[in-house]
Amino acid sequence: MKDLKRFHRMPKYEVLELLSDEKEGLFGFTFHISNGTECTFERHGDRVIAQNVMFEEEGISLHVGLLDDLRKEWRVRGALYREPMDRDRYNHDGEWRPIIYPETTDHIQAEVCRLSDDPRVQGCLFYVRCTGQPVIEFYVWGPLETGTTTLTLENGLRLYHCDWLTQRRGASEVRVYDGTIPLVEVSAKGVMDALTQIDLSLKHLARVRFAECKWDVKYSMMARGGTVTKMGDETVCVALEFSDPRNILVVSDERFLPTHDWKVKTEWLS
Repeated sequence: MKDLKRFHRMPKYEVLELLSDEKEGLFGFTFHISNGTECTFERHGDRVIAQNVMFEEEGISLHVGLLDDLRKEWRVRGALYREPMDRDRYNHDGEWRPIIYPETTDHIQAEVCRLSDDPRVQGCLFYVRCTGQPVIEFYVWGPLETGTTTLTLENGLRLYHCDWLTQRRGASEVRVYDGTIPLVEVSAKGVMDALTQIDLSLKHLARVRFAECKWDVKYSMMARGGTVTKMGDETVCVALEFSDPRNILVVSDERFLPTHDWKVKTEWLS
């Protein structure tokens, strides 16, 4: 059961937690309701536990508590849900996946666009609102060499070396890093401050290591990976490849995606 995903966001702002261990395997579930109610069922070899769960002919019904206290947000044990709950960021190191969000995001997009007119800031705020992870994910490329697989600075900025992307260009090697920095404050100002920290930190690293590098945020409200073709009638055709995460910010279901391979690729960096 080691590879079983433990937490799952459901459409009506419940979080389904699958309960398992090495001895019994999958033995039950808990629905975390946005008002703090927990609906649990466990079946063990010597006992059965049911709390706020009723089994009926059509399936199960949940006793969710006070309806007036329900919120339009996913929560687990009083805290905002993070996707996933067992990491401090959305992606594994070296990955860049579109955001999976099981509800409409129109209101979130409208909200972040009101807060800033910078597509980078908008994308970072959208990422936080949809994943619950108060960080910025970004990428770095250039001759910069950190000398280690993972480098963490005092301000929390972390760089993971994507060694499979290292290429020799002329007399130097171009390396790619997958970056993360925590947000001190989840706001447009907090994002701008963190972006400034990224820029200053990378410029300092480049200076002391006699190298240079470029960087950008992963998630932006502006598609960046299209191919533009000029047509004969002076119009242009823009083709967007949906296996490129720069072109598909969010989907409601992972099954809509054309691939399961979201390991960072050189062609995604620009």
